Amino acid sequence: MSNSALFSLFGKLFNLVSDLKNQNEALLNKVQVLHTQNEFLTDKVLNLKTSVGELNKALKKGLSAAPTQLSLLKAVELAQSSEARKSAVVIKNTGMASDASNDSLIVKTLASECSITENTLII
Repeated sequence: MSNSALFSLFGKLFNLVSDLKNQNEALLNKVQVLHTQNEFLTDKVLNLKTSVGELNKALKKGLSAAPTQLSLLKAVELAQSSEARKSAVVIKNTGMASDASNDSLIVKTLASECSITENTLII
């Protein structure tokens, strides 16, 4: 092998090793960035677990208090019963028909649709 061929081969090897060194440095930098980000995210998750635990304790303490339990029981009771509405429907500016046979049916339909008890209707 001639000196020029050997010199050329060593030049190519030098370039190859130099490129590999540059790639290795770039990869090491990226690994360092990923490591830093992983530490940051781990800290956030640990803080989140602590925050969730504190929130759970506060909720349990608040829900175990007697007034809160009474409020919840009252809300459940009201949700399960059909409570009559205390309201009224006023219909203004309507013409009265001479035939009043349908008035009772119309009033009952309105009361049903508006969830008003019939015994409070005034015609």
